[in-house]
Amino acid sequence: MLTNILPVEATHSSLNLFEKHTLLTSIDGGFKERVGPASNANAQALEFKFVGDRENFIDLQNIQLELTCQVLNRDGTALRYPTTDAPDQTNSDRPSFVNNGLHSLFSECDIYVNGTRVSSTNGLYAHKAYLETEVSHTSGAKTTWLKCQGYNYETTPGTLTSAAIKNREAESRKSAEIKFIGKLAVDFFTCDTLLLPNVNVRVRLIRSDPDFALVTEAADRHYTIKITQASLIVYKINVNENVYADIERSLLKGPAMYKYTETITKTLMASQNTSKSIFHDIFNQEPIRRFAIAMNTNNDFGNNNRSNPFHYQKFDLTSIVLKRNGQNVAGTPLDTTDDKETYLTSLKALGFCTRNSCNGIPISEYQDHYIVVFDLTSTQEAGEDIVHPELTNTTLNLELNLGRALANPVEIFLLGEKASIIYIKSNRQVSKNVIESVA
Repeated sequence: MLTNILPVEATHSSLNLFEKHTLLTSIDGGFKERVGPASNANAQALEFKFVGDRENFIDLQNIQLELTCQVLNRDGTALRYPTTDAPDQTNSDRPSFVNNGLHSLFSECDIYVNGTRVSSTNGLYAHKAYLETEVSHTSGAKTTWLKCQGYNYETTPGTLTSAAIKNREAESRKSAEIKFIGKLAVDFFTCDTLLLPNVNVRVRLIRSDPDFALVTEAADRHYTIKITQASLIVYKINVNENVYADIERSLLKGPAMYKYTETITKTLMASQNTSKSIFHDIFNQEPIRRFAIAMNTNNDFGNNNRSNPFHYQKFDLTSIVLKRNGQNVAGTPLDTTDDKETYLTSLKALGFCTRNSCNGIPISEYQDHYIVVFDLTSTQEAGEDIVHPELTNTTLNLELNLGRALANPVEIFLLGEKASIIYIKSNRQVSKNVIESVA
């Protein structure tokens, strides 16, 4: 039986002539705090520690990493660069940062909250950060504020003579200092809930090999990167004392919950001389709601300063098949011979089509930025905070079919998203995706 089918009477917002402004009384103020590294800024492992004290909560979405660095010769001397209009390549040093420089400096980023590790990237931090930047941001962001973290959209990522690379080479010329600043590509730091006081956070970044973070046209030349200054900029919000007391009383009844989308990173290998690859249970039965796949040669994927590690290619891929518990899902088999359906499938999975926007990758350049994204939910709402029972305790198999056998081994990079929750109890005990008993 239908109820309440008659329209409800309402007035128009333009007639709210006496409505007062909302008065925010729960927050007294906010301020930035610069946190220095626990040791030498140029160390192989860069660590930062911070905590909210008294009534100061931490805004997780407002944490930025700022670095100043130089490119040097391996012996620590400055780069050579003649001042003539036609510099002699044999007597000059012309290395360039790879794209997304702030993040490409690091291979790993671990986050610990009160000693519990809540985030890790399995040694694939630079690739995770680049993929998320490349596919998830609009062309407007790519031409403005993303440049602060060293990102430049590359129309021809397979060459070392592009305008983007030349511009980055000019910035580091003669070992000039370069500054990068931007948000860390940390899933937990996307949470919109303020972090409680008296919770210690440790950020641990492991440096990439310089031959990964730099590229050069000159054969047999290798360089190093010196970080001269590093700081983590943390924004703290001072909460009203009475509100803080109410929160502490509520914590006695149940833990604070921090919901966010966690990204699982992993790689697979497609062998040389194969045209078909099948991988079983690629995410170990995790409830993956959306995932991305990208491919590069094994040689380019690693520490090779003569090629771009982020040149994700198609490799004559003809079809993709995804099976959940043996059943085809996500609109597969997907015929990838023509790029149009694959291109549109990825944009829809990322939510761009509903926002009437795009990530700035033209379809004419898609084969050199070949990142395929699938929405695995039954309702095609991977971006919404909804529990999907069909994703739980299931295996996801991947099949890739190519039009010709691979000439070289290919690295297959996977990003899988799932919903996660961090619980923090009144005694500041931390657990992930399960509420543990008080010790």
